[in-house]
Amino acid sequence: MILFYPAELRLRSQVEQTCPGGSIDFGADGKHPVFTPPPGAPPSQVAAAQKVIDDFVTAGDWRIYRTRLITDIYNDIRSLTALQTQHLTTDLYSGTPMKALLDTGYNAAAIAALLTVRQCGFASQAADRTIIDRNVFSQYAADNPTYLLSPSWDTTISVPGWEPIP
Repeated sequence: MILFYPAELRLRSQVEQTCPGGSIDFGADGKHPVFTPPPGAPPSQVAAAQKVIDDFVTAGDWRIYRTRLITDIYNDIRSLTALQTQHLTTDLYSGTPMKALLDTGYNAAAIAALLTVRQCGFASQAADRTIIDRNVFSQYAADNPTYLLSPSWDTTISVPGWEPIP
């Protein structure tokens, strides 16, 4: 499913990753965002959120974006190094329930089905599990388009789940 992301939504999503719970007022013209951090937010998070806003305004990218095709995301994920893939696997497959199963986007059912196949032993070859993993990662990134944009657990990764509409 293709979703559309106006600039305001993209900025809110990126700021939420750096300083959860804050709010943004865009002003009368919609292009002058002002960040209000949540009470008790660490100064480092507030500074990081403000940098995201400043960079966004400086870039001046007010275009509407859309979800990237799963195959395009998959190909980018396939290009990750072994260490980057290990970090991604650790992040999405940790927790109880694992983070991948907490996805609430349009691909949540497909992710759950893929993980069932993987965990029940139907994918007995390492190559099969790799394909399943990459599909899970791709679908999760499509549902969470900023998830693989310099994540805190590996800032060298840059795989956007969205793209500007041409």
